[in-house]
Amino acid sequence: MVLCFLERNVLYPVLVVSVLTSDAPRIAAKYGPMAASLIVTVTGMKIMRSAFSQPSHQYLIVGFAALLLQIDYHAISETFLVDYFVLSILFVKTHEFLLKVSTIPYALNDDLPSIFQLANLIVKHR
Repeated sequence: MVLCFLERNVLYPVLVVSVLTSDAPRIAAKYGPMAASLIVTVTGMKIMRSAFSQPSHQYLIVGFAALLLQIDYHAISETFLVDYFVLSILFVKTHEFLLKVSTIPYALNDDLPSIFQLANLIVKHR
């Protein structure tokens, strides 16, 4: 409980401020000051929001962003800020998809008798 509180209120805000400070000049040089301010604001707010709402997932997202895009696929990496932003969205969407897919067999097993009963009723009325 205390560690989650420290992660959410100390560690992740320090990480976000550090990443914003280090990556903002590179984003501004690449996209210009107006677009860069929008990119930095949106990505920073998304990272802070996800750090407060889903602190247990942040280790995986930070690890994937650091290892996958900064080391393995350095050629397609933008900056850590943008990589973290994109991977956090991909991670959440993939996690939701896998949860939905894992419940399909149970839903089909519950609905199969009703489907067969409906098919029998259709056949009997013909």
